[in-house]
Amino acid sequence: MGKDSDIELKLNWRRTWPDRNHDFACAAPEHRGNVGRICLHAHGPTSGPWFWSYQGHIPGVTRGADSTGMAPSLREAAKAIEDRWFADFEKASKSVI
Repeated sequence: MGKDSDIELKLNWRRTWPDRNHDFACAAPEHRGNVGRICLHAHGPTSGPWFWSYQGHIPGVTRGADSTGMAPSLREAAKAIEDRWFADFEKASKSVI
């Protein structure tokens, strides 16, 4: 992947808690609840990468095994969640045809 600054994010990202700098959640317009969450693994043998969890639910679409993962940067983790969100929307739009 290119530079982090080249990664375009489309969903609404915010800190999960105002006093924590390494924990983020995202929301999508007209979706109730979080679409995903990211937190930095800051301690232990796996410290360094960002853990991400896709939490979005679109009726009629089942989340796959690829709904969690690790990424080397915050923006790459956010992009992984957004990619799954928009892929699920595409699956849902094809299932109503």
